Amino acid sequence: MNENDARPFGNLSLEEMDFDKIRKQYHFEISHQEQLHEVYEDLKKTMTPIANLRFIDKEAKNRLSFVKENEYIIGAITLGIGVDELLNNYYHTNHLFEAYVADCLCMALLSKSYEQFEALVYAECGQWPEKYEFIGDNYPIESISEILKCISKTTITHNEAYALIPSKSVVFLITSFNEKKRCALQICNNCSNISCTNKRKAFSYGEMQIFGRGSRV
Repeated sequence: MNENDARPFGNLSLEEMDFDKIRKQYHFEISHQEQLHEVYEDLKKTMTPIANLRFIDKEAKNRLSFVKENEYIIGAITLGIGVDELLNNYYHTNHLFEAYVADCLCMALLSKSYEQFEALVYAECGQWPEKYEFIGDNYPIESISEILKCISKTTITHNEAYALIPSKSVVFLITSFNEKKRCALQICNNCSNISCTNKRKAFSYGEMQIFGRGSRV
């Protein structure tokens, strides 16, 4: 296992088929396509996607007191503080449509980042994630402080209300694994597999925080 748990996501990007899906999912008009691409170009200049992956076994000194599994992975993904600065600039200059577009694009980017994260997990431990557990759903929101302390070289922090900084970030645990790749996350509204039989519409609290459906803090 790599001791440095920070992994740049240099190749995280959106393809044309992603833009078609985003346009349909968020009810953009075809005439908005150019603006979607313009905002995406702004995002590419400002985002610095990084993943943190920390494998914890039963001998680890920094085990979390509230996790019962012998082995698990602490994962964190962020698009970087530059995205927050871009969004704030949009809001402060009254470019509200651009801010909304950027939020939608960030949701899509975070969704795609899970595919890369799972590939990192497989490369390092030879197994695929089978179960994700989120802070605020499976564990108390206050536990985020203890979890972040276990990750070295992370740029993610939180404010007094435990909202993550940068805002386009997510922290989670993977508590079980499988030798076969499967749909472990099941965040269906953002999943690219339209033929999946596990489709569902409801979002949990943790999923809402990941994809910007929670309230701004």
